[in-house]
Amino acid sequence: MSKFFSRLSTARVSAAIVAIAIACGAALRIDHLGAAELTGDEAISWLAASAPSLGAMERIHVQMNRGKLALHELLLHGWIAVFGQSEAALRSLSVVFGVASIALVYFATRELMLMDDAEGEADRGTDARMVAALTTLIFALSLLMIRFAREARMYALALALVLPQVIFFLRACRRGGYANLAGIVVFTALSIAANFTTALVFASEAVWLALISARPDTASTTRRRAISNAAAIGAGFIILAPFWAHAALLAQGIRRGMLGWVAMPGRFEPIETFESASGTWVFAILAPLAIYGAVRASRSHRTAVEFALIWMWLPPVALLLGSYAIFPMLVTRYVIESFVPFYALAAVGIVALRRPLVQTVATVAVAWLMLARVHNYRGKPRTAQYREAIAAALRDGGRDKGLATLEWAGESATVTYYLPAEYRRSLFVIPYYLPQRADVAPPIVILPVGAPHMILARMFEEYPVLLERFRFVEVRRR
Repeated sequence: MSKFFSRLSTARVSAAIVAIAIACGAALRIDHLGAAELTGDEAISWLAASAPSLGAMERIHVQMNRGKLALHELLLHGWIAVFGQSEAALRSLSVVFGVASIALVYFATRELMLMDDAEGEADRGTDARMVAALTTLIFALSLLMIRFAREARMYALALALVLPQVIFFLRACRRGGYANLAGIVVFTALSIAANFTTALVFASEAVWLALISARPDTASTTRRRAISNAAAIGAGFIILAPFWAHAALLAQGIRRGMLGWVAMPGRFEPIETFESASGTWVFAILAPLAIYGAVRASRSHRTAVEFALIWMWLPPVALLLGSYAIFPMLVTRYVIESFVPFYALAAVGIVALRRPLVQTVATVAVAWLMLARVHNYRGKPRTAQYREAIAAALRDGGRDKGLATLEWAGESATVTYYLPAEYRRSLFVIPYYLPQRADVAPPIVILPVGAPHMILARMFEEYPVLLERFRFVEVRRR
């Protein structure tokens, strides 16, 4: 009877934690949603999604987002038709996916923790609920996840599609079933259509399936399910076969310097990625908890820990190796899905502390540090002042003589967004790989100062007179 009441209490506590996580997470994602200016990446999504037709949307998307399928822009196109094109409206679609992901993290983590649960072992099921609830809270308060849920880009959508895929994958491993296999196929295809970097998650699943299949003590039923799951993942890729021609466009864009802004990572960049994205103090408490959780649960939840570690480390390590073998490609946004198992292992560490008072102190400490990180981040202006720069450029002669801008990291799309509609057609865009076109450009330029020094030096030669300087942007003339 005492165990029954203990399980009942755990269920209520975990439900309360999830409710708090969803409420706080939604508030943090919605608060002052339209205050910051659009970034270059966001403006690229707007430029494609705001096209008058789907055909025009596809053409702009292929030009500006080489190698990526247009699922996000397609959804945003319809969203704009209903809610408009303000900054808040554009970002609110990602907020919807970001809040949905908070709930999905609970179910994904619970499925993960039930992987080693034998029938009748209710204590493990209780642990699964609490670990899932704490993971949900950490995810909801994560600055990284809040940031991507507030951007008018495809990353919140991609995460919201990867999580159901993982849920179906883990359920199919544990229970089998055609419905779960169908879910794997559908959400694998949709995730890649949202962002091709999600394939790294599915590569992690494939490696884990190969690992458990290679063990001599693995049951035949488990091996059959592993083969079925691998086939379902493969089927998700095959569904997208007609669209793989976009990969050639990606290679073309890379040759032209599309990823030229990515720096060569250091040898310990995968670890530094988790540290920098989390914040030093948050990482300083999450990392020990994750290590402690992995060690403590390595016997009772061996399968879950192995899958979490592979899911956590394979994507960033693969991108690190790819950076040294091909070109720099390790960027935090490409591995945001790997933070979910990191948070899950930290939650396992909290639950493994066992004493309720210690668990409570650890949970409050994590939540307080994460909220402090969000507060500090919000207190500093981080976007360029294109509104002010455009107003100054028009005031200083741009109305009559026209305006130029530099195409770098989508900044020209941001200028287009904030430029009054009557001036958009006459905007002269100078490609970063052809800065000599500045010779024939209008005499006034709106220049993003974050471009590479070599390109800026050429632009400074053509536009030596500084008219106005704003945050991350300058207005210059010949």
